[in-house]
Amino acid sequence: MITYMKYFIVAITAILISCSDSNSRDKETISEATKQYEETDTIQPILDQRKATSYKGNIFAGLMLGCSKSDYDRTVKQFIAEYDNQLYIEVDGHPRSFPIRSITPKFYKNRLSQLEITIEGTHAKYELEPIFIEKYGKVEENIYDKNWVWNNMEIILAIHRRTEVDPVKYFGTHSKNNPVYFDEGSRITKIPGYTVILYKDLNLLKIQNEEMNKTIV
Repeated sequence: MITYMKYFIVAITAILISCSDSNSRDKETISEATKQYEETDTIQPILDQRKATSYKGNIFAGLMLGCSKSDYDRTVKQFIAEYDNQLYIEVDGHPRSFPIRSITPKFYKNRLSQLEITIEGTHAKYELEPIFIEKYGKVEENIYDKNWVWNNMEIILAIHRRTEVDPVKYFGTHSKNNPVYFDEGSRITKIPGYTVILYKDLNLLKIQNEEMNKTIV
């Protein structure tokens, strides 16, 4: 039990929550905006303040956006080996884990420009949401997705809904009591959707888009 708890604590620290120094900086930079929010009952000052600052902390598994492909490969390989490709959090004082469906990076000139983590099922979004809000600050209310935007990075926590299969067209009978959904291609699943965590390096993506536009012209 002691070994498991040590494992769980390390997982929470290394996987989801960035270093404590970064957390302190984030809280300091939006403290004034938080006061304005409380006084004016609008979240816009918080959003504006966040957009005016840069995010300098780690993201998933201790990665840094902008890192090299070799650093990325080494970090993700270690994460999968140590945590069995599971995302660990604590909910109401109890440890929870979510099997990771996929980890998809994008690189620009050997630098990590985007990272997408998907978790099967939509429930993960709702359980991760309060942890993200505590870490990154308040965001606009939206039942399906939340996003945090700095001047150099964006984080999106969202639900991706799958398309329900037409039971008459595909099975020749009605099955509304047991709906199924399209997954990828022609695959079918009973799970209506999945949770997406997306990290985007806005500076790298901007440079990449500008170069692509020049090539097109």
